[in-house]
Amino acid sequence: MRRAPGRQAGIGLTFLKAAPGGLPVKRVKEGGAAAAEGSIRPGELVVSIDGAELAALDKQALARAMMGAEGSVAALMVAPAGGGAPRAVTLVRKAA
Repeated sequence: MRRAPGRQAGIGLTFLKAAPGGLPVKRVKEGGAAAAEGSIRPGELVVSIDGAELAALDKQALARAMMGAEGSVAALMVAPAGGGAPRAVTLVRKAA
């Protein structure tokens, strides 16, 4: 089934409670954008999406940052689970 153009889609991640510096990844959703990209793992810390630091966002702003038009690009900064410098990850939003 094809989705209508402009349909909203996410980045394919679920998170634990906010931690200092960002949001820890709880799960990578099978069939979602993050799973298709392949490098994000549970326990890693998503620091920002499209330049917005997640630690500074309320729940509504966080939801807006994660969602976008299906096929749109989300630029994330992701820190390793054990600490270290964040790396850039580019996801193409898709419905899971």
